[in-house]
Amino acid sequence: SGGTFDDVIIESLGGRKRARTFLGDIWGAIQLQPNGESGQLSGGYRESVFLVEDGFGDLCAVGLNFFCGSWNINTDTFRRASFDFVPHYRVFFRNS
Repeated sequence: SGGTFDDVIIESLGGRKRARTFLGDIWGAIQLQPNGESGQLSGGYRESVFLVEDGFGDLCAVGLNFFCGSWNINTDTFRRASFDFVPHYRVFFRNS
């Protein structure tokens, strides 16, 4: 079929337009849990992963977790993301 695993994930989320989120979505989520309180974002070592479109139109996996008193943010292009998408991670997409 020529598609990649990433394409399958994006398609299952409803396509690129629905899969992508924005940095403002991440900032808004952090503002609701500034000190790592319980809420929509995962706490501790568990990642919350957002798919954000970069300036070149590529989706980037932006992962964040609250650890040792602060939010930690990691990013990589989605096609070569270093995140291990495991069941305890939360993946956010548009309208999720």
